[in-house]
Amino acid sequence: NVVFQVIAAGDYFGKTIRLNSIKLNNVFKTASYQQSVANPTNEGWQGNATDNIDYHTDGTIVTTTLATPTAIQSYYIPQKFDDGTAYVTISYTITTENGTATPATETITVDKPLKDIFTESWKMGKKYICKITISLNEILWDPAVQDWEDGPSTPQTI
Repeated sequence: NVVFQVIAAGDYFGKTIRLNSIKLNNVFKTASYQQSVANPTNEGWQGNATDNIDYHTDGTIVTTTLATPTAIQSYYIPQKFDDGTAYVTISYTITTENGTATPATETITVDKPLKDIFTESWKMGKKYICKITISLNEILWDPAVQDWEDGPSTPQTI
């Protein structure tokens, strides 16, 4: 079970942060378990990684109140991120009221390898929560594992 939470680092007068999307790239959402007596090294989950699984898209305004966006797909099979090909993409827009009829907008898209966020592979029976803090100059990643049971986490700054 994978959950993303978003929060703004502070109140930014005259600025609105709007979450556009969170996408998981090159992760497995379906597979079959292969067990091989003859060749135990081939044992494990077998499947194809899926690109661009939309975790969330709806333009939610990000505030200083922690929010958990509704997930389109939040359950994935156990998997490792050793090779660095699986990553999360977050897209958000900052709108600045500038006293004109047309406010200034900037859309930011950030890619982050999942191996840099989650210090261990996803395991069965675990709930992985990644708190994303958005400020005007950086994103902070604060993953955690729940139980089902606790696990290690390492805050990340982009």
